Amino acid sequence: MIAAPRRTGVLRTGVLRKGPRLRRGVHVGFAFGAVVLGLIAVTWGGGSAAAALDQWGKHRTTARVVSVHAHEYPKFLGIRYTTREGRDVLTVMDERHAEDVAKGERIEILYDPGDPERAQRYQRLGSAPVVVLSFAAAAAVLGAAAYRTRGRPAG
Repeated sequence: MIAAPRRTGVLRTGVLRKGPRLRRGVHVGFAFGAVVLGLIAVTWGGGSAAAALDQWGKHRTTARVVSVHAHEYPKFLGIRYTTREGRDVLTVMDERHAEDVAKGERIEILYDPGDPERAQRYQRLGSAPVVVLSFAAAAAVLGAAAYRTRGRPAG
């Protein structure tokens, strides 16, 4: 089978160019997109892994908000909850988004069984692997596109 000849183009000056047509703008765009999406995947994945490790071994329960201090720094919530062992706990929890919570509202929290006064807001991490894999797959596709559009030396 005879291979098709390489495409050649004519420069604006009329000089014949050897080799494939270079697509630098497209190549750079694909490469940049691959790097950005790859960094998002790594950052999001690392943050999700850190959050999952932070929640590991802690007990989950529902707490009632007894006070909201959203206009002070640091922002915090006063919460009351019952541990699995039946102990009633009244404590203060640092909360970045305290203005989103009203007094009397119920929120899901995690607490350390060894020190129940240290509570934190529960974070749902169920969709994190799907999001991270989606960004990683998109980065891989853009990386492959960047590879396919790279310039090759004429020769």
